[in-house]
Amino acid sequence: MDTNNDSADSRVFDVPTKGAPNTIYPEIIGFAPPTHVSDNEGATRTFNITADQPVNVRWRINGTQVQTNASVPAYSSYTNASAVAGYWEVTATASNENGIATQTWWWTVNDTTPPTVTDWAPTGTGYNDKHHCYLQRADERIHVE
Repeated sequence: MDTNNDSADSRVFDVPTKGAPNTIYPEIIGFAPPTHVSDNEGATRTFNITADQPVNVRWRINGTQVQTNASVPAYSSYTNASAVAGYWEVTATASNENGIATQTWWWTVNDTTPPTVTDWAPTGTGYNDKHHCYLQRADERIHVE
């Protein structure tokens, strides 16, 4: 019913709403692993997404494209088989003629290289018991018991 004779009360607006039925924009409706993930250096890690419609998927690590999956029905995955120590932003961008959806992970890869002892004293004593004091120097923080 038009309450003020401007026809606006009876207009139907066709604006897509995220999450509404029959949404035209692609949505990522599932992903794995969780958004914050941690592994040790050298690990293999698979990231995946599921979209609600066919999409092209671009996979990036810290902004550098590492893989493209064209015209996937809904599921896409990327596997990194040689994790290098550091903090990595992994991004999957799903797109088609209807729009774009993005999933981002924060991936911590732990350095597993043991520290190197660079010096220690006293030298040449041959003793290794609780009654002697030893000094160790290493190239990083170490825990000594």
